Amino acid sequence: MFKPCKNCNVMLNEENVSKASPTIYRRICKSCRSRSVVEYQKSNIAKRREYRNRWARVTGLVKQYPCITCSNLCYKVSAKAFCSDKCRFMHYVKITESCWTWTGAKNSRGYGIFNFKGIRAAFSHRVSYELFNGPIKDSLLVCHTCDRPECVKPAHLWLGTTQENKVDQLNKDRGGIKLKSKDVLEIRRLYENDIGSNTLAKLFNVTCSTISNIVKRRIWKHV
Repeated sequence: MFKPCKNCNVMLNEENVSKASPTIYRRICKSCRSRSVVEYQKSNIAKRREYRNRWARVTGLVKQYPCITCSNLCYKVSAKAFCSDKCRFMHYVKITESCWTWTGAKNSRGYGIFNFKGIRAAFSHRVSYELFNGPIKDSLLVCHTCDRPECVKPAHLWLGTTQENKVDQLNKDRGGIKLKSKDVLEIRRLYENDIGSNTLAKLFNVTCSTISNIVKRRIWKHV
């Protein structure tokens, strides 16, 4: 005679009971049994991976190959082996006297792309900072001191906020910025002397909206 499920108290029957064998029934329903199996697999995924790798090595399914980057022996299925994410990363780096140039895949803006920690399109300069300098806090950007998007040299990378990165762009006059601090001061002075936005836009080769934002201090607030 069937009893209620010991987890959810639903009444067991021939259709919903979990079976240990064709003649042995468990005191649990199929739904609870499925959830318990999934939780067990998640909690023991590291042990199961270790056992699988050890069994594969004993049976000869995987062999030791030298790492392409550092030549250390590592267990891999194929001869194209990397012993770590750092070695796999450095395989796509060309080291020069000034910068480390990324030779792998890049996006349209010239930033390198690297598969790292399950992220298929992680930026190579962020990966480099995490591998060599340490973890990256949330909401922080990885900026370049050399202003080269393809550079991944750890010494050329620093963490900063969006505002700090923008100020760095203004100080170095990069990122498509046409105006300088002295131009902004001159625009505000001429505007106070009744020079129109249209005339100022033509004079400094910018748009009227840019002139308006400068005068009303929506942009270039630090000047």
